[in-house]
Amino acid sequence: MRISYNWLQDYFADKLPSPEELKEKLSLHAFEIESLEKKGKDYILEADILPNRAHDSLGYIGLAREAGLLFEKKLKLPEYKYEKNSEKSSDYISLDVRTSLVRRAMKRVVLNVSVRESPEWLKERLFSIGQRAINNVVDITNFVMWETGQPVHAFDFDKITRGQIIIREVSDAEKITTLDGEEYVLKKGMLVISDPQKALDIAGIKGGASSRIDEKTKNIVLSVCSFEPAGIRKTSAALGLKTDASYRFERDISPEKTKEAMERLSELIAKNASGRVLSETIDVYPEPVPDFEIDIEARNLNKILGTSIADSELEKILSSLKKYSGFDWQRKGNSYSVGIPKERLDLLPSKEKFASGNKEDLVEEIGRIYGFYKIKSEEPKNFNFKPKVNTEVAFTESLKDFLVSRGFSEVMTYSFTERGQIELKNPLSSDKKYLRASLFDGLLKSLELNKRNAPLFGLDDIKIFEIGKVFGEDSEDLSLGLAVSLKNGKENKKYLQEILDELNLKGEIKDNVALAGIGKMNAPSYEGLKFDIGGNNKFKRISQYPFVLRDISLWTPSLVSSSEVRKLIEDKAGELLADIRLFDEYKKDGRVSYAFKLVFQSKEKTLSDEEAGKIMTEIEEKLTENKGWEVR
Repeated sequence: MRISYNWLQDYFADKLPSPEELKEKLSLHAFEIESLEKKGKDYILEADILPNRAHDSLGYIGLAREAGLLFEKKLKLPEYKYEKNSEKSSDYISLDVRTSLVRRAMKRVVLNVSVRESPEWLKERLFSIGQRAINNVVDITNFVMWETGQPVHAFDFDKITRGQIIIREVSDAEKITTLDGEEYVLKKGMLVISDPQKALDIAGIKGGASSRIDEKTKNIVLSVCSFEPAGIRKTSAALGLKTDASYRFERDISPEKTKEAMERLSELIAKNASGRVLSETIDVYPEPVPDFEIDIEARNLNKILGTSIADSELEKILSSLKKYSGFDWQRKGNSYSVGIPKERLDLLPSKEKFASGNKEDLVEEIGRIYGFYKIKSEEPKNFNFKPKVNTEVAFTESLKDFLVSRGFSEVMTYSFTERGQIELKNPLSSDKKYLRASLFDGLLKSLELNKRNAPLFGLDDIKIFEIGKVFGEDSEDLSLGLAVSLKNGKENKKYLQEILDELNLKGEIKDNVALAGIGKMNAPSYEGLKFDIGGNNKFKRISQYPFVLRDISLWTPSLVSSSEVRKLIEDKAGELLADIRLFDEYKKDGRVSYAFKLVFQSKEKTLSDEEAGKIMTEIEEKLTENKGWEVR
């Protein structure tokens, strides 16, 4: 999230610490600040706010509460003072919620608004975080979302048929054109806000063009809702439509925030759009967030954190949480009963485990305010623990060591395949609908792939293995698969059988692939295993484009070494030379003949024969510049 330092300052009576101090403190106690950039007279901080803090921190008020707590600064939050008209919203509109995917829906009518250019302060705030100004009403809705963290919307009242607002799931495919002019086909189950004739809005994601606010708009409906996050996430992904609103709803926003957002939205519309805000807000809230408390003892907190926080320090932290973030607490003997703010969904119990509480989450909350960096690392005292050997791991690792010593390389293939005995309910794709019943298909594909690329790796023999689980209708077993392609194809089956015999395993050999069930074989210890992978390995990106093979043979004087010839070829060929290998050498009549296999490959495109031929011509010309060198 982009945070404007000047905008954040609006919520404090006193001067904030420097942007650098703010970055350091937030990173240590709240969430990582990935960057800090000066922008004109402002500073922009880029915060990585994880989903567990999205409930309260994806808005400036939440950020101000966090900064106020950490720096003990006095907050100056909006007070929501505005004039309300005595008329009722229900005299103009009706609200019909027809789905359980809506946690809360609030609607309010504002009459006689003046749609015009936004005031400078509003445009400046939105511009600081990369938002463009449209008009005062639309800009206020965007401002309120960024301030409170709760997405809001405004509809043109006169474009809503008979004032009837319906929140429903799409029953059959229907189209909607959004505010940016894009048309979307909505599928069954997607959520919309509509009137009796048309969809007005892709709920929680983007407004529709049919109820757009423009310069002719006189009356509006303010809309603040809370939705189940899973439905928003699925619709957003299916449509390929990501917005600031969907980003917030996907991360779960408490329905308690809608009231705060509606009050702030009403206040700003009244003050900046000259509207008559009706006194009544239609509010559909079928299942309010319940009050919830967590009991915790300082002794248990210190045991979990590995700290020695005194009661006085714990009470100071709890008091700060109460002052700035709405936590309530009282001491009961040796424990503390802490009331959790209803917007902190990360600390509230889910419906499935309502009675269990989230004591560890509260401990973490207190720990981060205290400062995890203050917790000293200590070696366990009286540590007399002998680790138990995982016999299956010990055996498979010893098996891998044996196969590697015989020149095999390990491969890992997909556990999901196009055939098998156990079908997945939600497959990744049509060719990965089953759990594999055998390693055979994956190994065979891997063998063919490696055979095609053998020249690139300078290999004559391909020897690969895999150790993995295979799945039957009522079983899950460990299996070994071997696959080889040797110089002499007739030796493949014989060689595989020799390996199986040496391992004392019985298996089946087919198409150069051997399969053997490992069963419950085990090893008693990890002793002798080779876990050292070496410290000089470096990553090298593999090209997705095909390679081109060329051979070159030449005569040189007998005193010229193959390494000297190789270096000249490498220097002239440049970066496109992926591999070079000497495959023939013999001497005759005071001269020596060298034959090299060259592999060319580009990381940007497919090389043509003409391009490879041009490089070979340049190499040949370079080689023949040397006296007594003759390309054959």
